[in-house]
Amino acid sequence: MNQLYENGNLKDHLDYFHISNYKEPEFIRDHVIGRDIACKGKADHLKGQQNLQLLGRIVVYLEELQIFSDKEWYAIDSELKDMITDDWGSYTDIYEKRFEAQNINNYMIVTNSDLKGINGRRYLVCDLSSKHLDDFKYYGNLRQKCFNDEVGLAFYCYLMEINVDNFNSLKMPETKNKLAIISELLPPIEKFLKCVNQYEIKRFVDSV
Repeated sequence: MNQLYENGNLKDHLDYFHISNYKEPEFIRDHVIGRDIACKGKADHLKGQQNLQLLGRIVVYLEELQIFSDKEWYAIDSELKDMITDDWGSYTDIYEKRFEAQNINNYMIVTNSDLKGINGRRYLVCDLSSKHLDDFKYYGNLRQKCFNDEVGLAFYCYLMEINVDNFNSLKMPETKNKLAIISELLPPIEKFLKCVNQYEIKRFVDSV
């Protein structure tokens, strides 16, 4: 999470949080950096339509994006690449002329679905614990005690103390979740060949 605050260091990739419907982005928006520089994005923003709301926002989070067809996702993925990597962005709103301005956006996608195209190096898929899955008491207590400005300030100070001098956004970790999702998104024939290959390797190891 500290990388969200290193403005400019995170322009080469996108943070993708594959978690339960928990409101971490709201904590960041409301109690860490404020609504003036953080907002909730919409699917239309990923199509370059009426995206003026994103101008000047350090953090843009998107929740449970609609299911796109392969053709739609190809277009959106291309737009996302430009939004993530380019220091300048193109902005417009309804009935307003499009213009260019500095792009300081960093993106988070919070979803329980396997998004297409996340095998690129621009995407970080976090490995998160499911220990408290459906533990409403735990999350209720966490929200009650931690969703306030005092904890938000402490969290911000903690992030600012982390040394990111050697941070390289091109070296994206291949997490277990990312590899699992990539495997799940393989075409059926590739899934079959992968299963056959794993079976043959296991049979060989067992025979040694």
